[in-house]
Amino acid sequence: MNKLVTALKEHKEFTKNNPWSVIISTFPNNEIVPAHYAETIEILLFCEVEGEIHIGTNRLELHGHQAVYIAPNVVHSIHYKKNNGRLSNMKLELKGLKEYIDIENIVHSSGCSLSDLNYLVSDYEICCNLSAALSDDTVSLADKLLAILSFFKAQLAASAPGSRIPVKTSGDLQLHRIIDWTEANFSKKITVDEAAQILGYNKYYFCSKFKKATGITYLNYVNTVRISHACNLLKNGCTINEACDACGFENLSYFIQLFKKIMGTTPRKYCLQCRESSL
Repeated sequence: MNKLVTALKEHKEFTKNNPWSVIISTFPNNEIVPAHYAETIEILLFCEVEGEIHIGTNRLELHGHQAVYIAPNVVHSIHYKKNNGRLSNMKLELKGLKEYIDIENIVHSSGCSLSDLNYLVSDYEICCNLSAALSDDTVSLADKLLAILSFFKAQLAASAPGSRIPVKTSGDLQLHRIIDWTEANFSKKITVDEAAQILGYNKYYFCSKFKKATGITYLNYVNTVRISHACNLLKNGCTINEACDACGFENLSYFIQLFKKIMGTTPRKYCLQCRESSL
C-alpha cells in the first residue's frame, strides 16, 4: 500500500489481502500527470474536479460527477486545474486479485476483453459504492469482492455489442518503450532525433506517430514530465534552482517561463501555495 511517485509512473505495492488501493486527492493547485501506463486496472471517481484527461487518443473534459475506467497498459495523462473537487483513485492488481476472483476471465467469458470495456462509466453510484467498500477497513473481504464484481457486472452490461465505446489506442508497444526511456532520461538533454533513433524511426514519422497516440508533441510531453517532476521536488523542499537543475533545464529563466505556462503560476508562488495547503 506504499506509494512511490516518479515523473511518469506511480508504482504501487499491494499486499496479499489487499490487491487494491484507494487514494483520495484534492487540488489546491494546478497538477499534471504526464502520459504513463500501468499493469493495474484504474478507476477514477471525479467529484467536481476540473481539468482534462487523455486516455489513448480520447480526450475528456472533467467537470461535475464523472467516473472513468482505464484498462491495464493503456497510456493516459491528466491535467488538473486548481479546484475544490475531490478524486478517488482506485487501482486493482489483477495478479493478487486472481487469488479470489479472476476478473479477466470473467470479462473474457462475456465475449470481450478488459480493453473493450467502456472508458466512460455510466453508473456513477456503483463507483461510489466501490470506493467506499475498498477504502473502509471495517468492510469484510467478501463484501469488497462483491463490490468489485458489481462494478464489472455493470461495465459488461454497459459495454454490450452495439453500445460499446472502448478507448481508442495506437495499440503500439513502442509507445510504452519510449515512455520508459523518457522516464530514465528526462533529467538529461533529450532531442527528438535521439528519441526517434531509440525506436528506429525517422524523426518526422516519430513525431507524427507520437502525437497521434498521445494528443501532444513529444517535446511538449518531455516538458510536462520535467515540470511534473519539478513540482514533486518543490513540494519536498527543494529550491527552485535545485529543481531546475535536477529536471534537465540548463536555463533558469526558461524553466520559470515554462513552469508558469504549464502550471499557471510561477515556481515561487507554487511553493507558497503548497505550504499554505499543507497547513
